[in-house]
Amino acid sequence: MKIISASTLKASVVSMALATLLIGCATPQQGPMFDSTSKAIRAAQTAGALEHAPDEYRKANEIYRKAQAMQQHRRTERAQKLLELASAQASLAKAISDASEAEASLGYLYTDSTR
Repeated sequence: MKIISASTLKASVVSMALATLLIGCATPQQGPMFDSTSKAIRAAQTAGALEHAPDEYRKANEIYRKAQAMQQHRRTERAQKLLELASAQASLAKAISDASEAEASLGYLYTDSTR
C-alpha cells in the first residue's frame, strides 16, 4: 500500500477544486431569460402551433438555438436580443394557434346552432 504525503494530497485537492471552478466558468449560465423563452415556446407547442402555425413555431426554435450559440460564444448581449425575438415569435405562434382554435370552436357553434 502506497502512502501519500499530506502535501501531495493537498495539491491534488487544490487541483481538483481549481479544475471544477474552471469548468464551471467555461460554460456560460443560461439564466431566467432562456427559461422564459423556453416556456413561451412550449406554450406555443401546447396551443397547437405545430399544426396551426408551423412556420412561426419553427422560426422561434431556430432563433432560440442561435441565442444558445451566442451565449456559448459569450455574446450575451446578442443572445438577449435573440431571446426577445424568439419569445415574440413563440407568442405569435401561440396567438395564431389560439385564434385557429377559437375560429374552429365558433364554426362548430355556428353549425350546431343552425340545426
